[in-house]
Amino acid sequence: MHSFRQTVIFPRQHHARGISLWKRVKEIFPSARSEDISLIKTRSNPSDEIFRLYSWGNGFNGQLGLGVPEDKTTPTVVPDLRNDHITSASCGVEHAVAISAAGYGWAWGGNSHMQIGSIRHFFSEELFAPTAISNLWNDPIRKVSCGWYHSLAILRDGQIKSWGNNCKGQLGTGNRFNFSEPQPLSLLSRKDIVDLSCGALHSVAITREGQIYSWSVRSYMGFPLIFNRGFNGSGQLGLTGSADVLRPTLVELSMKIQRITCGSFHTQVQDENGDIYILGGPTGIPHLKERPHEPYSLDNHATMTYRSEPIKVDGLHHITQFAAGYNFGAAIDANGAIYVWSIDKSQPLARKVDFKEKVKSLTLSPTHCTVISDISSGNSPQEVVGPKDKMQVHAGWDFHLLTARLSNEETADIQRNQESPE
Repeated sequence: MHSFRQTVIFPRQHHARGISLWKRVKEIFPSARSEDISLIKTRSNPSDEIFRLYSWGNGFNGQLGLGVPEDKTTPTVVPDLRNDHITSASCGVEHAVAISAAGYGWAWGGNSHMQIGSIRHFFSEELFAPTAISNLWNDPIRKVSCGWYHSLAILRDGQIKSWGNNCKGQLGTGNRFNFSEPQPLSLLSRKDIVDLSCGALHSVAITREGQIYSWSVRSYMGFPLIFNRGFNGSGQLGLTGSADVLRPTLVELSMKIQRITCGSFHTQVQDENGDIYILGGPTGIPHLKERPHEPYSLDNHATMTYRSEPIKVDGLHHITQFAAGYNFGAAIDANGAIYVWSIDKSQPLARKVDFKEKVKSLTLSPTHCTVISDISSGNSPQEVVGPKDKMQVHAGWDFHLLTARLSNEETADIQRNQESPE
């Protein structure tokens, strides 16, 4: 028989605002003692800071996490997670994953390809409220990234796990089976992975030494590749075909990489000199006119020309943050200016955007760019939510999530009203 600490998974539909952690435990385990949740309570908020998660946009598939399939035009607090101190999140086409300060993980939205990562909801097409990610409740998560229909996570102990759609091998499991339960990627367990990113149908991870591992659609990942034995022959170098790579594979580059981000069908990296390069990705990529409801290959996939070498983005200096979209990229420099470029060029050139405010951070969806500026204006999320610190915005196909730290006054008021175990 499993112990309480091994099996506790809270049903998020019962996590109404104001209900304490202790009451949630008692609903599932009536015989539980207060000391049984001491470990969980310690992890619930490791600092005095309180964070909130907001969402807005298209909510048809439940991707806003509000409990109902409803659209929102302004940022709205995700009610089931209002007391869980959400500090980071990531968005797919129609699903989302959020991580708390303590490393707990929740997911919600479309689940047609098991991208929620919950065995309990294996047969659910969508979940309108957050649910715990299967088998990760006792494994704190450090970073999560969502692809179109799959997700990857770095655990605090260094493990990498993946779940969801696997039609092109983007989970890195060595096969093309979809998984509703997070799967460990043993090939990366000793590589000291510090960051990862997901594209539409591919995944990339970076080591502390600046090496890149990638898997799935080869032409989106960057070349040449050093192949592990057992796939498509043994030891071939510099292959530029379109066959899939089903396990994490080293990308051979002459540069040391510091940061990575995946666009829908390409990868962008920043080297130790601060330069931005595009890896893989097609030129002549068509514009996507509507939200994809299935993972698929583009109609003119066979007629595209794929890059076989990294290409530098010209016109960039002193870049502090960058992001990748469907067929474009964007970056912020040290002065808070925004630059954008298209990957659909033989020699990408960044151009400065005429934006009067100093930008603190940005995110790209496949179709648009969203920024957080120092000064709110118009109907920006910052103005609607109110002045908050440590704000981060995350973009899905047609929806957004925003994490923000509450003010000292708001935090003090909440702490006074918190309930404790009876």
